Amino acid sequence: TNVQIAYYDQQREQLDGDRTVFETVGDGNDTVTVNGRTRHVHGYLRDFLFSPERANSPVKALSGGERNRLLLARLFTRPANVLVLDEPTNDLDIETLELLEAQLVEWPGTLLLVSHDRAFIDHVVTSTLVSEGDGRVKEYVGGYEETKLSFKERRELDELPSRIHTMEAEQEQLGAEMNRPDFYKESAEAITRTLARIDGLKHSLLQAYARWDELDSRAKR
Repeated sequence: TNVQIAYYDQQREQLDGDRTVFETVGDGNDTVTVNGRTRHVHGYLRDFLFSPERANSPVKALSGGERNRLLLARLFTRPANVLVLDEPTNDLDIETLELLEAQLVEWPGTLLLVSHDRAFIDHVVTSTLVSEGDGRVKEYVGGYEETKLSFKERRELDELPSRIHTMEAEQEQLGAEMNRPDFYKESAEAITRTLARIDGLKHSLLQAYARWDELDSRAKR
């Protein structure tokens, strides 16, 4: 209900080559509304690096980079509260990419983004859906860097609490056994085996705690 979607795909929609840049964005008006603010078309186009002179040029005279900037400028004037962007950084120069990032950070609606550009993802998103193989898709808070645990590491992190609990339970059991009054009446071999296992568990638990802390910290960054 009340969803208005604007879509920007990697094929790029066609522009009317005979219209000017100004006409393409203004669509017959001198002003546009962007993020709830009314802007004069010339002022708005300056944000996308179009001088007033260039704004009066026909679209067919634009370079590929200028056409991409024009498409983005028009995209943000549409009355939408959901943007769907499919590989939006394809063929963008650095200046246009920075403009797009700035616009998306300020844009108040919901953004659904598909991209292989990891830096771009980190700069603009607040949540990432990751395909982890075998048909599994999991959501993580933040951008790509916050999801940099591999699938194997993520599984290891998920399994560590159970492993630690099992070792702690065995440690407690062996400690109780060692504290029995008749423990040292057992054979020397049995006593040595129990003490060695207690020492081994202590070492393994210290390693598990450290590994859990490392993976958990990386997952939360």
